[in-house]
Amino acid sequence: MTISGSQTDSARYGEQDKTRSDASLDLYEHINGVARRWHASTLAIYEHQCCDTQDVNDLIYGWDNGGDPDSLILDAGASFALEVQWRRLLSHAGAKFDGPSVVHLGDTVALRYVAFPLVLSATYIVISLPTDPENAYKCSHDMDAALSVASFTADIRPANLTRRELEIARWVSEGKTSPEVAIILNLSEYTVNDYIRSGMKKIGATNRLSFIAKTIRQGLVA
Repeated sequence: MTISGSQTDSARYGEQDKTRSDASLDLYEHINGVARRWHASTLAIYEHQCCDTQDVNDLIYGWDNGGDPDSLILDAGASFALEVQWRRLLSHAGAKFDGPSVVHLGDTVALRYVAFPLVLSATYIVISLPTDPENAYKCSHDMDAALSVASFTADIRPANLTRRELEIARWVSEGKTSPEVAIILNLSEYTVNDYIRSGMKKIGATNRLSFIAKTIRQGLVA
């Protein structure tokens, strides 16, 4: 099974990700090639985004050889461990990635990476392989090489948001709710939410948190 974003049909991969940069898609395919070369059973790449009240890990690319979509769900324990890696990586200026952390689970070993850290986001990568130290070493060696030379900068092309969409995004990034933004800007709550939905569509966001994280990542909102 292959999943891109919320899609479970691999044929729709290109349609779902037209807004993603060529650099990021090339990187995903490179990682995919590494995982296949060393006989991985699963590959999952997540976009991690956070704010004061909620963390989101969106699956943006992945597959499971056994056809089990549940294997691609990032459980709480794995998410916590990856967040520790992400916070450690943030403290090392200029570092592109941290990992792999190696977790032995029954007859598989998981290699976990955090890459391209920003204050509110990062890329999480998990590759599961058969338990074989030599095989895991070779896979991690190839992953280190792939991530070291990657030119990945942002996962989407800059969006052409309107002045009002940017204004609302700025207020939401400061923790304001839609009703509060409506009062501040003298708009209806419906209109505020409509601007947010419009901005989400333009920037390729799947939810409000993703929308704000992406505007910050692109420098559209300070």
